[in-house]
Amino acid sequence: MSEEITQAPETPSRDERIGKLAYQLWEEEGRPEGRHEDHWYRATAMVDAEDQEQIEAAAEPLPSYLSRVADDMPGAAVAQPVESPKAATKEPSLEELTRRMKSRSAA
Repeated sequence: MSEEITQAPETPSRDERIGKLAYQLWEEEGRPEGRHEDHWYRATAMVDAEDQEQIEAAAEPLPSYLSRVADDMPGAAVAQPVESPKAATKEPSLEELTRRMKSRSAA
């Protein structure tokens, strides 16, 4: 019994994508002479924009505890952890702990 293995089509390289798009732009403009660099640069910008959109679409949002940015560091994007509800409760002071211990031992 022979099993046929199907491979996914190969993704064209960045330069291949740019070349195809530049050629398409050249044809759409009526095949003008001497504009190959303009078409190449425009195609490069278009491919880079497509790639960036794909990267941004694939990126997962940061968890809420990492999404806050430090305000005291101008120009720096430093994520600051957000306190969990458990951590947000106030810790008892040393005096309060001492009072609690004394009341337990007196009882």
